[in-house]
Amino acid sequence: MKLDMKKSAILGVGIAIVLSTLPALARSGGGERATFEMLDADSNGEVTQAEMEAHRNLQFLSADTNGDGLVSRDELQQQIQAKAEQRANTQLDRMYERFDANNDDQLSVEEMAPPADRTSRRFDRLDADNSGGISKAEFEAAPHHARRGHRAKPAE
Repeated sequence: MKLDMKKSAILGVGIAIVLSTLPALARSGGGERATFEMLDADSNGEVTQAEMEAHRNLQFLSADTNGDGLVSRDELQQQIQAKAEQRANTQLDRMYERFDANNDDQLSVEEMAPPADRTSRRFDRLDADNSGGISKAEFEAAPHHARRGHRAKPAE
């Protein structure tokens, strides 16, 4: 009997660990962020701890595709890939709605091009010394470059 309780405790801890990672997974793109309405299972306008735990359990069960009570690396990878594909399709739909001016399900260079005034303003911002060209130092000092972890070297 003690062995069964020990196994149950270990299984419970394992499930708790996996469940505790699912919200982080959801925030990082592995799933959708829960809305208040999704969490408020009884629609009484208040989310209880039990409702939050039930939601986490549902997330776990959806990942446990073979029903063995455990989420394998393959099961989690499949779930992440499926969510990524859904997001990619949503992003593609939005791009085509925004840019496909003639609704032919094909994007031309003209349809994808930013407005000329925006391109000009961007270039002018990068060309800090107004030389009509962007030097390597100006390029590396640009905000988009810095966000990617590159640091501009001080000008000598």
